Amino acid sequence: MFIRLLLFGKNTELKAGPIDCLGRATNAGFYATAVPQTYGTSGTRSFATNIGSWLVPGAICASLYLVLSLPLARVARRIEHRLKQA
Repeated sequence: MFIRLLLFGKNTELKAGPIDCLGRATNAGFYATAVPQTYGTSGTRSFATNIGSWLVPGAICASLYLVLSLPLARVARRIEHRLKQA
């Protein structure tokens, strides 16, 4: 599979990031694609990602798991406490 990094495009324009330890300019983001070299022989699917495509859903998912796990942890503690007493 042929992989290339694209650092430009209509919705993928990168903002200037901080200067690194060697004094070089950096970018504050990324956009990556992966496409087969020849459809049908080296692959049949293409993929693309950027930081905006997963950051917000990932944060929402993590928050949801935390919110749902806290009550379950309390229930588990109560059950363990009751089992130790028995």
